[in-house]
This record gives sequence, C-alpha cells and structure tokens, in this order.
Amino acid sequence: MDLSLILISGALIAGIVVPIYFLIFSGNSDTRRLIKKFNAVAKENNLNIKTREVFWDKVIGIDPDAQKLLILKMEDSDFSSEIIEISNVQQCEPVTDYSVSQNKQQNLETVYLKLKFNSNQHPISICFYDAASSMMPNYEIERVKKWCDLIQG
Repeated sequence: MDLSLILISGALIAGIVVPIYFLIFSGNSDTRRLIKKFNAVAKENNLNIKTREVFWDKVIGIDPDAQKLLILKMEDSDFSSEIIEISNVQQCEPVTDYSVSQNKQQNLETVYLKLKFNSNQHPISICFYDAASSMMPNYEIERVKKWCDLIQG
C-alpha cells in the first residue's frame, strides 16, 4: 500500500510539474527568438538601442542618437519590423480606452501610444495592452507614458 501511494503521488506531481515546465520553457523560447530577431534588425539598420522593452508579442526600442524607434512584432511565427524617425513625430499621445460593465465598473480595454507625424504620413498606434488578446494589464499605462516621454525627448 505504501508503494502504490508513492506511485500515485509521483504521478500527480509529474502531471502538474511537467505541463507547467513545458509552458514556461516554450514561452521563454519565443521571447528569446523575439529578442534575437530584434537585435538582428537593429544591427542591420545600424541602430544602437539604448532602451528597449519586451512584451509578449513585440519588442520596442529607441536609439536616441539616431533619433529612431524600432518596433518588432511577432505574429504567429513571422516577424514584422518598423523603424520610425522620431524627428518626424509631431505628437505623441498615450491613450487608454475603457468600457463600462453592467454594474457600472470601468474595465480597461486598450492601452496604446498614438503617434502623429509632421508629414502626410498616417498616424500610427502602438498597442501596449488589448483586453481581447492579453490576460491582465501589467503596468501598461506607466509603460506607455514612459515611451511617450522617451520619444518626445
């Protein structure tokens, strides 16, 4: 009876630990690939990134000397990058959108950075949080304000 209790306990522990380890390992692998690709794109474009931040699906970084912002997004297994000339940014605005539930409680829906340009270039939005795709906000409001300050110099 003692042996069967040990075997059942071991199987239960393995059933809990192995999936958790797998989830953590696979998440770290995606993050490492994202950072590696970000560094490669920065190097290809001769950018010296001084500040960067890693999110679950993107990396954003700034080269203050070259006045450029690099954004690398991961969609499925593909990467897309965008380099923004900070000198062309006319306005940088942190935006937060809320919804109101039936019990009158405000729920954070999206947090993004809206960039408007001097030229005829269309404004762009850099999403920091979206309730539809992210589980829980994690200081995104502070993050978006920090990046707005960095961009505005």
